[in-house]
This record gives sequence, structure tokens and C-alpha cells, in this order.
Amino acid sequence: MYKTKSSEIENRLEYVIDLCVELKEIIQGNENLSINNELLLLERLINEQTVKNASEKGYKIKRGKDIASNSLQPAYDVDATYRKKAERQSSGYILNISETCDNNNEIQLITDYVVEKNIVSDVEIINSRLEIIKENTGCKEIVVDGGYYGKRTFDTSKDHGIIIKYTDMTGGKPDENKISVLEFKLDEDNKILRCPANIEPLDSYVANGASTAHFIKSDCVKYAKEKNFVLPNHIKILIQ
Repeated sequence: MYKTKSSEIENRLEYVIDLCVELKEIIQGNENLSINNELLLLERLINEQTVKNASEKGYKIKRGKDIASNSLQPAYDVDATYRKKAERQSSGYILNISETCDNNNEIQLITDYVVEKNIVSDVEIINSRLEIIKENTGCKEIVVDGGYYGKRTFDTSKDHGIIIKYTDMTGGKPDENKISVLEFKLDEDNKILRCPANIEPLDSYVANGASTAHFIKSDCVKYAKEKNFVLPNHIKILIQ
């Protein structure tokens, strides 16, 4: 296959799949062979990476985007998964490690590690490990990158009395001509207490994950002009 021209790859792959289907039928017809793991792998390959050709006899290879990320990767590792992140493709697993990071320590120690399929997100990993890390180390503060950020992480860390500090937050660069949500004063329940101009809202409430407050428009216009901000007709702040 490695010498096959690009234009011939699909036909060659379909030919190989047809041979796999034929082999599967032969194995299934033999009682001594039909219970082995190799047959299960063969069936999984056919089911996950091909579709039955309705108009013609045989199978067609699925396009890459139609193949699930948890489909069979190498036949020797049935649990490996596929992931594409930031234009980088990988097949296998992800290793997550936590360690001490105090400058006063003579050495730093690994305090926790876990190996997961590489389709498991950073948020899922940290939420499954925080309780264990707390029990084993009694830590009060963890520094992680922005990929671990999420409401669930916030809630879990709060439940276990751990302060999480984030570096390299995900998302686009803030627009310097617009007012940031970070300039609003919020209470512990994310209720808006004051705007960037230090003015209390006429009313303020939190519902369905969104913090909403109403201010006198003339105050908003005055502050926006002073700061050369772009003030939209409608402002909605969503805190997740």
C-alpha cells in the first residue's frame, strides 16, 4: 500500500476490506476459530471504518471525518483513540501529572498522575482527580493552564476547598475598545454589584448561568465616552 498512488488508494483499501470480509466469513464458519479475539477485532474494523455499499456488492471506506475518534486505531492497542487538537493529530493516550511547585522545596515531587484515552478533556480529568489530590496532599492551591477552566471545575474545586489559578487562558484576545466583564464587581454568586464606573445597578439577578443588571443609560454613555469604549445598544453578560 505504501507504494500506491493517491488516486488508487481508495480502490486498494476497498479491495483489502473485501478480503477482510471474506476472511471473517471463513472464520465464522469454523467453530474452533470463531471465538478468538482476532475475529472481534476484524468485525470492529469493518463496522467502524466501512459502510455497506447499497447499490453494489461490497463495502466502501468511510471518509476520515465520518470515522469516530474512538474507533479502532492500531490493532495491537484496542483502547487507543484519535484526536486532532490545534492542527496536531495524535493516536493513543494522554498522561496528566500534578507536582509540587514551591520554590522553597529542594526538590519537587509528583503528587498525582493518570492515563486516559486522548479524547478525554482536561476538564474531565481535573474534575476526576481533585478529590484524590486533596485527600493525598491536603493542597489548597493548584496552578493549571486555561484548558482546565470551566464551571464544573470551579464548582468541584470550591467543594474541596482548593483555589485554582489559571495560566494561558483559552479564547481570543480581548478587544481593548470594549468593556470587559472583569471590570464589573460581582459577589460570590456572580451577581453584579457595581459596574466599571462604580455605580450600583437598578436591579441585578442571576438566572440560568447568566448575570443580568440594569443601569441608567446616561451613566453608561458617559463612562463609555470617557474611556473611548464602543457601547452597544444592548449589553448581555454571560458568566459560565
